[in-house]
Amino acid sequence: MGDFSKEDEDILRELCLCNGLHYEKIKTHAEARNSVRLLEMFFSGCPRLVGLNSFPCLETLILIGQPIDVIIGLDACVNLRELWICECKLKRIGGLEHCCSIEQLYLYSNCISQIENISHLRRLFKLWLNDNRIATIEGLVHLKKLRDLNLAQNRIREIGKSLSSQNSIEVLNLSGNPISSLQDLTNLADLHCLRNLSLQDPQFAPAPACLQCNYATHVLYHMPQLTHLDTFSVTSQALRELVEVTVVRKKFYYNIQTRLLQHRLNDQLSEKEKELNEVVTMLESRIRTLQCDAKQIELELNDESSPQSASTEGLSKNDCLTAKHSALTQRSNELEGKLKLLQEWYASVKECFDADADLARQMLLLELQTGGNVHCEVGKPTDVWYSSCCDLIQNGFCAADYLSVSVIGVRVTNVFKVHNRIMRTEFDSQLSAALEREDILTYTQGRSYKDLIEYFFMVRDSQAATADDVLQALENGGKHVDSKQDAVHLTNNLHAAEKKWLVQLTEQIKTSGRNTNLVLANRKGLAVVAKVFTGKTMPANNEMHMKRSNYPDADSVFSPISDAAVLDPSAESSTASVIGHDPGYALWFLFDYRMALPEYLVEYEYICQYPPLTPRQSVGMASPAEGINTADSLDDEDVLLLEPVFPPKPRLVVLTRDVLLRHCGVPSLESVRVLNLHNNGLTQLWQLDSMPELRKLVVSHNELSRVDGIANLDHLRHLVLSHNKLTTLEGLQNLGSLQHLDVSWNQLENIRGSLQVLRKHCTSVVSLDLRHNPWRKHANLRLHVLGRLKQLKTFDGQPVTESETASALRLLLSSRVSVAMLLSRSRTDQNELKSLDLCSTAEVTTRMSRNRPERLTDDDTTWWSKITTLNVDSQGLSKLSNLDQLVNLKWASFAHNYISKIEGLDACMQLLELSLEDNCVTKTDGLAHLTALVRLNLSCNTLMSLDGQLFSQFSHLQQLNIDRNRISSLEGLQHCASLFELCAASNRISNTRSVFCLKSLQNFTILDLYGNPVTETENYRLHMIFHLQTLRSLDGTVIEASDSNLAREIFGGRLTQDFVADRLGYSDFSQLSRADFSHMGIKQVDLGNTKCFQNLTSINLEHNDLTAFEGLTALSHLKVPECHCHIWIEICVCPSASVHVSLATFCCLFF
Repeated sequence: MGDFSKEDEDILRELCLCNGLHYEKIKTHAEARNSVRLLEMFFSGCPRLVGLNSFPCLETLILIGQPIDVIIGLDACVNLRELWICECKLKRIGGLEHCCSIEQLYLYSNCISQIENISHLRRLFKLWLNDNRIATIEGLVHLKKLRDLNLAQNRIREIGKSLSSQNSIEVLNLSGNPISSLQDLTNLADLHCLRNLSLQDPQFAPAPACLQCNYATHVLYHMPQLTHLDTFSVTSQALRELVEVTVVRKKFYYNIQTRLLQHRLNDQLSEKEKELNEVVTMLESRIRTLQCDAKQIELELNDESSPQSASTEGLSKNDCLTAKHSALTQRSNELEGKLKLLQEWYASVKECFDADADLARQMLLLELQTGGNVHCEVGKPTDVWYSSCCDLIQNGFCAADYLSVSVIGVRVTNVFKVHNRIMRTEFDSQLSAALEREDILTYTQGRSYKDLIEYFFMVRDSQAATADDVLQALENGGKHVDSKQDAVHLTNNLHAAEKKWLVQLTEQIKTSGRNTNLVLANRKGLAVVAKVFTGKTMPANNEMHMKRSNYPDADSVFSPISDAAVLDPSAESSTASVIGHDPGYALWFLFDYRMALPEYLVEYEYICQYPPLTPRQSVGMASPAEGINTADSLDDEDVLLLEPVFPPKPRLVVLTRDVLLRHCGVPSLESVRVLNLHNNGLTQLWQLDSMPELRKLVVSHNELSRVDGIANLDHLRHLVLSHNKLTTLEGLQNLGSLQHLDVSWNQLENIRGSLQVLRKHCTSVVSLDLRHNPWRKHANLRLHVLGRLKQLKTFDGQPVTESETASALRLLLSSRVSVAMLLSRSRTDQNELKSLDLCSTAEVTTRMSRNRPERLTDDDTTWWSKITTLNVDSQGLSKLSNLDQLVNLKWASFAHNYISKIEGLDACMQLLELSLEDNCVTKTDGLAHLTALVRLNLSCNTLMSLDGQLFSQFSHLQQLNIDRNRISSLEGLQHCASLFELCAASNRISNTRSVFCLKSLQNFTILDLYGNPVTETENYRLHMIFHLQTLRSLDGTVIEASDSNLAREIFGGRLTQDFVADRLGYSDFSQLSRADFSHMGIKQVDLGNTKCFQNLTSINLEHNDLTAFEGLTALSHLKVPECHCHIWIEICVCPSASVHVSLATFCCLFF
């Protein structure tokens, strides 16, 4: 042993005495020192660590209740495995650099503020740091063996991803920390070995999160592996089932609410679309007429045989034609410009609706994910707080702030009252504590504390033009503050609150080349109104950061918003002087985020200097409601009647050889090189194969829906098919010489199918016009076309540049599923992650999981089979490829792409969930091998029907979404025995009998047919409820018991056409001659239009409950003597007597 001071020697002597060791022996005999394995001392006698280097074999050191403030002197204790320094005065962790063998470390009840200097303790499996001053969980990344972690009674507010790498933790105690967010607790779901979790251990104060509603349900759902929660056993199977059922019901409810919300917004958007389509149809009709005449003039000018003559003004015919063509083209271009304005108007309107829908969905999701502890109440104008918020917005608005964007006012459209239990509890607690402070009592000087409470706008600190920061403020208040300025930013000036957001939005608008005024007129602003306790306040020093350390005596500081800082720099000085800025406007900086409680969310629209325009107004057209004759303003006769005026000519409606001979004025069709069929009524092209030398064909302004009859015209170079009704280009086959093709102004939708035809059969096309077609997805259309038709020189009237060609090539390369895409956007999780999100499993997994596949070498192929999840949403894909090795794929999403054909999935036979939402799919071919599917999303495509044979293989399918397609029948779904949810909104289902095929589904509970024509039929809802008695939700509305009772009252016992169709299995009754409906409880016959029963001669209604015959008298072909209608009508004469009459007898008397 070394030399010690007198004081150190006394400490060491006391330590030996407490452990039954002879100090002198320890001092002189190395063997005695080496035999010591355990040293402990409690409550006093060891003010610092002394002489421990003398015990090199020490394995356990326990020091409790000592005035130790630093760990030193353990350099020689390399065998130390268990260290207790508890209830001392340690301020930091250190001095353990050589103690790499430590397995258990107890440092509870000290003054430690940071977890540090323990990353080298790779054997550590137990760490207790409870009852300290730790605010952040850190420094644990390398402790891979850590199984027991106690951080109770610290200052930790947020868990985040700080423990995501600690996969070995089994026991975790976070009680007594100010953790308040249930969503934050879901981060612990990454700890798959976690078995014991405590947030309200009886030995400590409870964390605020565990005092919230649905806390236990939330935790047990996300962490089903737990065996103990808050020291209680949670292994009961009944408890597990209850949790699952509760969450399923909550998801069911919020799914319904989300769909209802989407339906309402779709209805509003549909009204805008109707308004738009009315004007678009009018404009397109005018353009068609103008371009028809212009095309006729072009053909006349190109006709060399046309005679030249002089007009009355001395001009030649060609000069007159040229002048008129110029006038027609100019007017047509003007109208096309107006169409473009309409498209911009609709784009801005839809953007606003999408933003509203996204905000509403996120608010519902926030309520779900917080267990209902944060929710928003929709206000009504009659509510006092509604009008107060309106006044606050108006008082905070200053026109001078918005000069640069031409906004002259705002109008409140909605107010939501925010109910945040978490923030409310914290606010009330902090307010109570603040009111007891002596400095606050002195500061108020006898005034009410309410004088220190203000309502301010929370400054939006996000530069993204989204509502994400608003939702974050609703949940966390001012907790997400700028790291450079540790204060909550507040203001009473509306522009200052939304400045960053507004600047970013206007920059995006200008970058996209859109009209700022038009976008802002349709875009809504958002303001979070917070209840703020300002406390002691003082003016801010603008040269200092807004941190509490710079203002130790203040709870908040303020900085007035000067005119110079707010007024638009580009505004004229005279304007600035006239429009003054309220001197009361200021920025406030609150140092305790808990003293700012978000109470209201206000939604408002901007009143622009030029008010929002309707579609008619936006293109300069008057509205009929204004009492103006719109026909005058929409008349193009001033250019159409310019000389020369073409006389009407007979229109060709069908082509025959004789018709073509007369039309061309030639004795033989074999020599015809130019054929002009412009402006006729042709619906089909025939006999053109008899023109082998045809070079130019003009069939514009006809009624063609297909291009049949022109295949194999080897010499055809110029083809004009504009202004028809083409829906496909499949007829353009083997036209290898075609160079110029115009198919503008048609009804083409499938861009990929059209390009496939052109690539295969029209390989020489250098000029192509596809304008004004209703393409299914038209984003980046030009680049898509140029990438696939590389020989093009001119597209849509514009020359193709080299930069466009390069961009198109890059886009083409990214349109397939590549290996790099698979490695970055796939996961290998074997089990479905627990989440309260309402999106697809693939999206949830790729967002939450970090288990990406690893490709060890370039030759490694094993990683393919490990992929279970793939999410390639919004990647610009046009074809499914590179999927044939994903044999274990379970969850896949290809939403928001350009896929038109389902292919490449044959090997993915383990697939449980597949999403192809928002693509261009026209058929369900390619799904035949996916018999394990449980969830299938085909919404927002162009499906016309469902393949009954295909769906008969989907015995496990539970959820099917076919919203926003063109489906008219649900036939085939009756084979999906497990189906319980069907979403088929916004399709073309028009017959109530279309749902009869679903009656055999025993688990069928959710049906959505909103937006289908069938929903407009009389008693539609009750009819669906009566025939589908297992339903619990219809069109986004829960079915109540009263609904079912009313449905039975109205439809029960009625012999209707639907009843007959349901019983017989078909709806064509024209060949029905005999019918047997005995013993079916029929009370009334209501067959409606009986013409469809014209051959019915015999009907048996024996043993029913009929009380009237009116419905049978209309069956004119019913033969009474042979009808076998043995029905008994009970005619009540008195309570004690009745008379039974045979229907046959009654009919004989009746007729």
